[in-house]
Amino acid sequence: RSLAICFLMLTTLPARADDVVYQIKAAYIYNFLQFITFESNATGGQAYLDVCVIDKDKKFGEALEHIAGQPTPQGKINIVLLSVSNKEKISSCHVLYLAGTDAKYTRKVLANTDTSRVLTIGENKAFIPHGGFIELFIEEDSVRFRINSDLAGQTRFKVSSQLLSLGVKS
Repeated sequence: RSLAICFLMLTTLPARADDVVYQIKAAYIYNFLQFITFESNATGGQAYLDVCVIDKDKKFGEALEHIAGQPTPQGKINIVLLSVSNKEKISSCHVLYLAGTDAKYTRKVLANTDTSRVLTIGENKAFIPHGGFIELFIEEDSVRFRINSDLAGQTRFKVSSQLLSLGVKS
């Protein structure tokens, strides 16, 4: 009986750790949006920003509930969950987050995304080399981020110099 209890405890711990990591990543998204200004025609005069998420493993959903509806300088956050096969909706997103995707899929999605208009955020090592804007990663048990400095001057959204200076240098 005690062996079964130990097994249950060990199998639920990683899920809780993942939940915490994704809550932290959701908080990063919210905070990024405090330092980024989209063109007025990019938001279409709407009072919200579409944060689209492609989450193959479906681990990010609950964490996103905490930022849905939260205010940013340009409007409230509207979470849009996209399926892996639903790439045509990406062009209407203000932010695109690729959660847990592999390098091959990341390259394919980024090749079909106008990264000058859509703020792209991802979490694999191939994200910035393939043209993504912000990469979230774990380093020494902390969530950190790096920004694609080559892309920073080529976007139609403005990124605060404060945010640019906070990212880890590549």
